[in-house]
Amino acid sequence: MIVALVEAYAQRAGLDPADLWAYLDRRKAPPAEVRAALVDAFFPVVRPDDFVLPSGPYDDKLRAVESTPLFRTIPGRPLKSPHKFAEWLRGQRLTLADWARNHIDPGSGQPYKRERVKQWIAEAPHARPIPRVTAELIERESKGAVKANLRTWSAGIRE
Repeated sequence: MIVALVEAYAQRAGLDPADLWAYLDRRKAPPAEVRAALVDAFFPVVRPDDFVLPSGPYDDKLRAVESTPLFRTIPGRPLKSPHKFAEWLRGQRLTLADWARNHIDPGSGQPYKRERVKQWIAEAPHARPIPRVTAELIERESKGAVKANLRTWSAGIRE
């Protein structure tokens, strides 16, 4: 059934079915317009980087490891944490995901990922240091309720 669906899609899109299978199996890079059409049709299941060809025998394994989340994501689940930042977010009726989505990571220029923000308030050994710029931003936003110090951010503050 899957074969029939892929081949039917290839015909409707004006593609050779063998080429479409090669794109999906990452044996051949699709032209930019085909990649854009596939991403537009199937995002977020299909992302632009899904068509990056492996450069060596270990790339597929590394990608699988990197894409495995450390925390299970359950949409809408409230964050139960005694951390000052989590308490402040609950008081503002915000989720960690809301805050992350609305703040840009200065290192990447992209919004923070919820999993990364959650690591700032996680217990050891999963804790991750928060960037100083971000700790100071949170202190300003919270009007001093969440201080930018090591007592608040026990995993540390990264320069």
